[in-house]
Amino acid sequence: MTNATVDAIVEKVDGPVLTLKYPNGQASIVVPRDVPIVTFSSGDPGLLRPGAAVFIPATKNADGTFTTNRSWSARTASSRRCDGSQEAEDAMNAELDRVLEPFRPGFDADGFDVSVQEFVDGVVAVRIVHKPNACEECLIPDDMLGPMLTTAFRRAAPAVTGVRIEHVHSA
Repeated sequence: MTNATVDAIVEKVDGPVLTLKYPNGQASIVVPRDVPIVTFSSGDPGLLRPGAAVFIPATKNADGTFTTNRSWSARTASSRRCDGSQEAEDAMNAELDRVLEPFRPGFDADGFDVSVQEFVDGVVAVRIVHKPNACEECLIPDDMLGPMLTTAFRRAAPAVTGVRIEHVHSA
């Protein structure tokens, strides 16, 4: 552990790469997408409830009980991006959309457009547009297509946990 300041952030598929500067040098550290980003702030006893993730440094007493003067409880957010920028989100969506390139000729031949809409909490939202005269019986069912796409997306972004498919019928 060292005390440092973030000098730069470069968004990568595996997660942001932080360049840290500290008194005797600098280091680059990859922060995988599934690593929680934490901060300390005052809370209330309501955070300590069944199922809450906690860290409690404690001292064991002679009678076997434990005593502490502080505790930490996790709070979760709906979405996590290291720098919170729209540019980082757009870059990740573009990277995931490129994963679809090998699939596009097949979709197009059967009358479908496919694209990535967003990536939130590990889930890639994929939109399939059904063009007029699309071969509906040619489309792989969602319960088979979802796992196939999840596997492909995980190769580019290991933090992908699943795919949500949205169908849109064009006029």
